[in-house]
Amino acid sequence: MTRPAPILSLLLCLLTGCATPTRSFTVVVKNDTPHELTLVLTKDGGPVETDWISPEESATLTPQRDELPVSSVVVPAGKVAQIGPVKGRFDPGGRALLRVYAGAFDLDQMLTFPRGDPMRIDVVLHDGLNRFIVPQGLPLEVQRVETSGGTPGATPGGTP
Repeated sequence: MTRPAPILSLLLCLLTGCATPTRSFTVVVKNDTPHELTLVLTKDGGPVETDWISPEESATLTPQRDELPVSSVVVPAGKVAQIGPVKGRFDPGGRALLRVYAGAFDLDQMLTFPRGDPMRIDVVLHDGLNRFIVPQGLPLEVQRVETSGGTPGATPGGTP
């Protein structure tokens, strides 16, 4: 006698992404440093998705090493940048991360800065809108700006 329940469960899992919930993130960063910053969205848990490919994954998946990850942006000194909203699927316990580099770097340069390097910082994101200010100084510091609703973005020269 065959048991259809395990087969049906596997089929449903494959069709629905095995219950990896979709979450959405918007990131707004004000660069208060005297140099450019490179921002990259990445995650630690869940299926590989184009919008969430880390520099390390990009280096192994992309034939052209001069391409930056899809969800990356360079923020000039004194300016504000926004990424998103970006949706992604995450395993239970999986986290969305904003990776910030002190400078405008290409993919090969980003790969030279491991976690804990003073030129790089990884910040855990909350679902929805995330606002940050990066003040002057090394090691890099990212300050979360608490929001109470409102719309993403910032006024020129204002806080995110």
